[in-house]
Amino acid sequence: MSDFFGRIVLPLLFLFYLAVTVFQVACWWGIFARFARYLSKKTPDFSSPPHPEGDKQDPSGQTLFPISIVVCARNEAENLRQNVPLWLAQLYAGDWELLIVDDASDDETPEILQAFQSEHPRLRVVRMAEKKSLGKKAALTQGVSSARYEHLLLTDGDCAPVSAHWLAQLAEGLAEQPETEIALGYAPLTQAPGLLNSWARFETDYTALNYFAFAHIGMPYMGVGRNMAWKRSLFRQAGGFVRHADVPSGDDDLLVNAVARPGRVALCLAPMSFVYSAAKTTWAGWFRQKQRQLGSSLRYRWWHQLVIGAVAATHTLHYLAALLLLIAFYHPVLMLAVWLLRLSVVMLVWRRVLRGFHESDLLAWVPLHDILLSIYYAAFVPFTFLRGRKGVQWK
Repeated sequence: MSDFFGRIVLPLLFLFYLAVTVFQVACWWGIFARFARYLSKKTPDFSSPPHPEGDKQDPSGQTLFPISIVVCARNEAENLRQNVPLWLAQLYAGDWELLIVDDASDDETPEILQAFQSEHPRLRVVRMAEKKSLGKKAALTQGVSSARYEHLLLTDGDCAPVSAHWLAQLAEGLAEQPETEIALGYAPLTQAPGLLNSWARFETDYTALNYFAFAHIGMPYMGVGRNMAWKRSLFRQAGGFVRHADVPSGDDDLLVNAVARPGRVALCLAPMSFVYSAAKTTWAGWFRQKQRQLGSSLRYRWWHQLVIGAVAATHTLHYLAALLLLIAFYHPVLMLAVWLLRLSVVMLVWRRVLRGFHESDLLAWVPLHDILLSIYYAAFVPFTFLRGRKGVQWK
């Protein structure tokens, strides 16, 4: 038996290890590195606005289109005190409005919004009298239908734009090409001490790396509603949220997955376009958030599930096979050489990506978090899918 294991099983396991590692290296070098090179071309300039205030034209001479910032908020009193002034301070030469949908809040949210509205005519508030769904799809549907303009910029109540040019940057993304219908922005988490914060930020960056990189090669499959713009006609084209009304999450990624088409998605990566939100401060809070977000991925198009699933599965299998080979002490030097080859490629890509994301402090954490990511895929993701959506809600 041991002879069979040594002559047949271990060599086959090593070949399998080589195969999944080659697939991983191909993904990192052929897809993620390509995006990293594109990201490196973006200049981190916070000093000059893309369009001077009062100038009604963009550099091509076309009139700037009007746009609605749509925010759904439920029990966000403290966040709204901080973020409403940041949204209202946006510098955009075209016509625009800030529309906040109060999703039946029972804290001080209504009073805070009323106070802001009395001083800022650009702000409009729509009040939902009762909570109509576990997620925010009912509130967002109301916001989409109530918005004055065809072009919509979405964010959440706990999200703070990093500059007064956030709106102009996302609008510029929508105007990038005549056929552009969606602009994907970057929405990182704020930095804080501790392993949970570094892991949450890394996982957020890895998710962003995936959807940006695949969109860059012509396979847009998701976006995040914390920082994204699209045309209202896409919402009508998708039939709103009818197809996945039973899923609490998916108001952002499932819409993109349903209607995004190659060549019609812009990537907004200038630092002025970033939008920050606070990371969860407890592991239980992070687990609940990820459970809610993962629930929508089962509704992606089947080929998107296949491709993204293959990247995740080979990541986990790379580490699992390496561990088994290390335990068996089967050609450990060669096995470690293969492992280091992949890690070197991963580190090179992350170095560029994290610099572009202004998250360079995470680079030292990459080897650890890359291992944790394989455990996350192997244990937490299957557990979430098997458990289902029980107890999952937005707020």
